Amino acid sequence: MNLCVIADLHGTTTYISRLQSVSYDLLVICGDITHFGHAGRARSILSTFPAPYLAVHGNCDYEDVVDVLEEEGCNLHEKTVRRNNETLCGLGGANYFRGKTPSEVTEQEIYDALSHVEGGSILVTHVPPHNTAVDRAFRIKHAGSTALRQVVEEKHPALLLCGHIHEGRGHDVIGDTLVVNPGEFSRGYYALVSTEDRTLKMCRF
Repeated sequence: MNLCVIADLHGTTTYISRLQSVSYDLLVICGDITHFGHAGRARSILSTFPAPYLAVHGNCDYEDVVDVLEEEGCNLHEKTVRRNNETLCGLGGANYFRGKTPSEVTEQEIYDALSHVEGGSILVTHVPPHNTAVDRAFRIKHAGSTALRQVVEEKHPALLLCGHIHEGRGHDVIGDTLVVNPGEFSRGYYALVSTEDRTLKMCRF
């Protein structure tokens, strides 16, 4: 299955229409659909996306955004979904960062919520795993989740798709798990990933 992976729209819809020109089987949205927005704003943005897509919310989305994802049938937050013989598991929000964004949770909550992750699955989160090439905030501090990294090391998903740290655009590997942060879709960044051979292409409109 060919995935188009985006994250961190922060309410920007400029590049959504251009997805029509990209060839993929499933669009995966890794959170921060809005910029401190509620359900109404999320609903408006999601209505412009080409189907099919699955999504989690980000730390800058209020919790009622999850209700909209559920209504639209695209919610991956604390869900396991089968598509094209692949298993996708998801978790939205992010670990605590000064407690100033709407959807922040503890590391323990992250670990507990991902206890169901299956080996070889595709894990979709907003926050990246700690101490990787994709979680360096301001290219200085590793701001990713320690619990998420522990889950990856224990459960061995085939892919981890994330966002959150804008400066962390790129990829890394934890054991056998390919970790991808596609960068800010608000700036036209996205990634194309094949689940068959885990080939990756980092792109920009």
